[in-house]
Amino acid sequence: MTSKFAQAALKGGGVEMTNHPNRKLPRYEVRDPIIILSVPHRGDPRTWIAYGVDDYIVRASRAYISSTVYEQTTVAKLLECFGEDDLPEIAGGIQIASLAPDTVLYRADYLCGAGEYQVEAIDELEAIDAAEAHDVSGWYRVNNPAEYHDLIERLTGPQAPRIGQCGPLRAAWALRRAALNLGWIAENQDADAAEIL
Repeated sequence: MTSKFAQAALKGGGVEMTNHPNRKLPRYEVRDPIIILSVPHRGDPRTWIAYGVDDYIVRASRAYISSTVYEQTTVAKLLECFGEDDLPEIAGGIQIASLAPDTVLYRADYLCGAGEYQVEAIDELEAIDAAEAHDVSGWYRVNNPAEYHDLIERLTGPQAPRIGQCGPLRAAWALRRAALNLGWIAENQDADAAEIL
């Protein structure tokens, strides 16, 4: 968790007190909600709502405690942590000793391989998306009502993807319920509902 939002939350910035004296919660912008639709290989599709990209990054990162979803560090910090004998691998066979101490290194286990660092920059949002899409039959991040309608059309159309044991229509129904909760669509005006049922 190296996003600016997470750093501010850890330092106490960008948070407000709740009615519980020992509990601080992050302040989110509710104007940019995102729907996450995940379709497992077996079982029902799941949706959850993130309140903006920063909220999505923080909440999704918390689910992966045993692996590194995204990390940005320097050669000097790696040398300090591991010592010269036990340094992790770097993509492309580059030797860490040949890099300057202030060289920035990136790691994203689900995007580039477990435990592998690289010199090329990695987008944190792409790393989170790769982790979320790992080991599921279908995964979608829906950022706005236009993307919702495009995805509903794909899930209910003749070329619908083969996802999960539940199938694309159940995934579309779960997505529709989440869009209703956000107010992206109205119950009586959604033409897609008839197709899904």
